[in-house]
Amino acid sequence: MRMIATYALKTIHELVNTCPILHVSFNQPDSPFPMMLPMIGQMGSFTRPSSDVGEVLELYLHGYVSSRIINLSRKSNGDSADAPSGLPITVGASHIDGLVCSSLESFIPVSGKSQEHKLP
Repeated sequence: MRMIATYALKTIHELVNTCPILHVSFNQPDSPFPMMLPMIGQMGSFTRPSSDVGEVLELYLHGYVSSRIINLSRKSNGDSADAPSGLPITVGASHIDGLVCSSLESFIPVSGKSQEHKLP
């Protein structure tokens, strides 16, 4: 079988650790749509505090103990003996390299009509 991708531990862990916000998505059992939450997270290990970012680490997410995602993860213990316990999630990390400031003159009005906008 051909390998499509690799999981470079150091690269992924450094990306997560330097990203200000992680987007965590999961499926709610009572909704057909996935839920996405912006969260603060960090790769690390409480059992091995001196671990390097190139080693296998856990993802720690900041959140309240009775939040929706925590409550769902407690309830998702697997329906059968073969099913893994826990809540499957997807984590996205985005870096912002820069912002572009623009004047109001570059915006087109929602109505589509050509209007002149003057700043005070």
